[in-house]
Amino acid sequence: MTAFRSMNGLGYANMFSTGNVQKAMNNLYSTLATRNRAAGEKFGHYGGLVLCFVAGALVSSLAGRWLTTRSIWVVAGILVIFSTVQLRLSLSAEIYLDRNH
Repeated sequence: MTAFRSMNGLGYANMFSTGNVQKAMNNLYSTLATRNRAAGEKFGHYGGLVLCFVAGALVSSLAGRWLTTRSIWVVAGILVIFSTVQLRLSLSAEIYLDRNH
């Protein structure tokens, strides 16, 4: 639950989306009302989180309907892909830091 608590320096809720929706809408209002560029960037981040949450719910729903109990393999596959990408990014960053220090 607390493995990922921030994204680009912005705190977010990773177990539910209501707080993210609220932050997205507050930043959208700030962007439209005051033309605040920083709020626009925050809106993009929080809006993206909300869209990813909706996409995940949709994929899970469809996978459950079509694959029934085998739908867990979809989740496992996605976790393997993202874990592999994260590991490669971490290793690349370590190699880069080692070379430049």
